[in-house]
Amino acid sequence: MRYYDQNVGKVYGYAYHMTDGNVQTAQDVTSEVFRKALEAFGRFKGDDQKATSWFLTIAANYLRNSHRNFQRHPVTNQDMDTLHTQSPDPLNIVIQNEETQELLRNVRQLPPLQQNVVVLKFALGLSNKAVAEILETTEGAVKSHYHRALVNLRKQKK
Repeated sequence: MRYYDQNVGKVYGYAYHMTDGNVQTAQDVTSEVFRKALEAFGRFKGDDQKATSWFLTIAANYLRNSHRNFQRHPVTNQDMDTLHTQSPDPLNIVIQNEETQELLRNVRQLPPLQQNVVVLKFALGLSNKAVAEILETTEGAVKSHYHRALVNLRKQKK
């Protein structure tokens, strides 16, 4: 129960971002990840930090396997997280929402590995090492995908 409580938000957040903000699909993915983890829990050997990587690895693998046939859904304003602003000025809120939506649309245009790196590093705040473990690659590859993602995002902004 402790591992669930500590990681359900991270798994859900990752699934949410990787399914274009589709709440229902993110909930389904989260449920499936914890179902798979429960089945394999007897083989898990590690601490709290390893548990987070383990759950996110299960999520990444599940999404990677299901993405081949996965129907992507657009993000709606209703699904968007509320932005925190320094000023309650409605115009600032609208501008920030539009900028956030544009950034999310641009991230969704990236190749899948670059999307994964951006979401894991920035939405979940994971280190290159943790991202590499989750995506089953090297830290160098994570840095490379991150760099390419930034280059692609800059190109899209122009």
